[in-house]
Amino acid sequence: MKKFRLVIFLFLIGSVSCEFFKKENKEDALARVHSKFLFKDDIGDLLMKLTGDKDSATIISNYINNWVQQELLLQKADLNLSDEQKDFTKLLEDYRKSLIIYAFQKEWIREKLDTSVSEAEISAHYNSNPHNFELKENIVKMRFVKVARNAPKLVLIEKLIQKDDDESRLQLKDYCFQYSLDYNDNDSLWFPFDELKQKMPAEFGNEEDFLKNNQFVIKADTLNYYLLYIKDYKIKNSISPLSFEREKIRNIIINQRKLSLISKLKSDLFESALDKGNAEIFQP
Repeated sequence: MKKFRLVIFLFLIGSVSCEFFKKENKEDALARVHSKFLFKDDIGDLLMKLTGDKDSATIISNYINNWVQQELLLQKADLNLSDEQKDFTKLLEDYRKSLIIYAFQKEWIREKLDTSVSEAEISAHYNSNPHNFELKENIVKMRFVKVARNAPKLVLIEKLIQKDDDESRLQLKDYCFQYSLDYNDNDSLWFPFDELKQKMPAEFGNEEDFLKNNQFVIKADTLNYYLLYIKDYKIKNSISPLSFEREKIRNIIINQRKLSLISKLKSDLFESALDKGNAEIFQP
């Protein structure tokens, strides 16, 4: 009898203790949805990141609101979905398998992939697939200089920017290094015409007409002069030049190699397993 009373006494103490600690924990609660609580400890990492942030109160408030909304949705879904609808065992297993295969294939490619692509391969791909390289925008090769209105020797720069000899190019580069606010002297590269338009305060109207009728252009605003020399251009919907597509083609070739490696890996594993009797296919 005494032993029984002792058990009851300990049980009551335990119950009171649990209630006490629950009450203590609830004092640190930030939100509640039915019987589930969000405590300060649950957002400790967030609080650390927001130390000193002037918007921390707003961010924390948004986090708490989102937590409540998510828990309400989760509990609503839990009540309204059948056990079968809530069983994601197969889905999770399929996802796990996909992740494992992806990790292995990624490592396999890292070890086996040859990333060197020759110029001959790039040219061959370009010449074999011209329909894949139709320009979606106008592009230009150009020299461009932006200088302050009070910059020296502006007349000289107007002449230098239009010349192609080595001495003039060197003089232009030296001048731009000293005085320009922005410049491009590498006219071997193609640029989208839209990039150029962002550099100059000008109304270009019809882009195609502008490119056909202008080679050297000077524009000005209250602070600066803008000098443009267009060496070459290609119009939208024409075939894009190889030099403009080189990096894209290189990536295409490398991606094709990746796909080929994975296809060969699957094929080799399949044939080997069948030959060794490690796999069988039964007729349905």
